Amino acid sequence: MVKELLFELSLLFALAALEYLVAHRSVHFAARRHKKQPSKQPRKPKRSAACVKLATAFARRHKRLQYPNMLLIFPSASRLWAMSSVVATVSAVLFGHFHGFGIIQFTMDSGDSYDWGVIIALSAMGMLWLAVCVATNSVVSWLIVADALSVTAELEKAGNSVATRQKYSVTELPALLLWAVKRERRERLAANGRESGIFAVMAFFEDVVDGFVYLASADATN
Repeated sequence: MVKELLFELSLLFALAALEYLVAHRSVHFAARRHKKQPSKQPRKPKRSAACVKLATAFARRHKRLQYPNMLLIFPSASRLWAMSSVVATVSAVLFGHFHGFGIIQFTMDSGDSYDWGVIIALSAMGMLWLAVCVATNSVVSWLIVADALSVTAELEKAGNSVATRQKYSVTELPALLLWAVKRERRERLAANGRESGIFAVMAFFEDVVDGFVYLASADATN
């Protein structure tokens, strides 16, 4: 029993450390380019608080002194949650492997049926999965923001100023792609006039491709 618990905890901390290293390496700096958008361009969709959690946490603890010339880019919230889910899944599976039968046996010894034992064991695995996922995500998020603040302080001593952005999450992509397609469509119509028939259909699909390309560029982040 003790050996199994030590093994599970050791593996949990190892996976959490690996998640932190991967997340830490994905935080990077880029030169900030200020480009004024024409007033007639469609506005970007408003981002939810959950999708900019890291950028918001950084901004609360960072006091910018001048106009930023560097951009600090955090990984997306969906990427962090996906990595935390992997860590939580491994922990839950190990818990079920080592302790599931014991929970079922304990339930049966208490007078309940085997089915109730299975339900209780699965419920325990689910609660453990949720707890590990939330805890790992919170700790890793706090650590990478703290690291970013430390690096930013060194950069500002050298005369730089830093703004922050967070990459787009999976849940944001549909609305963001629609915005990018509208943007490309408006620019195309302004340059070439209105298409009709098969040419309009071809132009629409070309705008979709251009929208994907624009979202993958640094301009979409800046």
